[in-house]
Amino acid sequence: VTRPDKPVGRKGILTPSATKLWAEKNNIPVATPATLKKDAEDRISLINHIGHINPDLAVVSDYGLIIPEKIFNLPKFGTINVHFSKLPDLRGPSPVQFTLLRGDDEIWATVFKLENPPELEIKMDSGPIIFQQPYSILPVDTTESVYRRVFSMSSQIVVNAINTIDNLPLKDQDHSKATFCRFLTKEDGFIE
Repeated sequence: VTRPDKPVGRKGILTPSATKLWAEKNNIPVATPATLKKDAEDRISLINHIGHINPDLAVVSDYGLIIPEKIFNLPKFGTINVHFSKLPDLRGPSPVQFTLLRGDDEIWATVFKLENPPELEIKMDSGPIIFQQPYSILPVDTTESVYRRVFSMSSQIVVNAINTIDNLPLKDQDHSKATFCRFLTKEDGFIE
């Protein structure tokens, strides 16, 4: 499952995600829902697709849409997510960019289980933590270089979680310490 093709570059050429390209190259069926909002045809289709596959586990990373509980609970062992911050710090869609904007000298990879704690109003990125690992930020790093390096290095964390999925060490987040980031805007790029 990945995002739909999107326009890229000055000419706005419709371009598939790297996930879609890899899946197609390896003859893996791909779903590209544009929305997961309640009663949307894309959401209903995805629920049917995942239900038909009947997976043991789903792994999410940098997806960009809020995944409804009905979807993330479909796999036998649920869904785990890779998030690039030391949760509960920087919950939300742009943790790498906000880590760089804050001038931090390290970035964290957190693997956590998707859950919606009923007591929370904002449930995004709030599930129990499986594993966290810090990585240094280099003076020459950009968002792209951090993503590439941390995706590559944190992949073993995900493999370890998958290999121990029936006995994961889950640690609840301290929700009182949660901070949030948002989607960046053009104004965020302004330098005085």
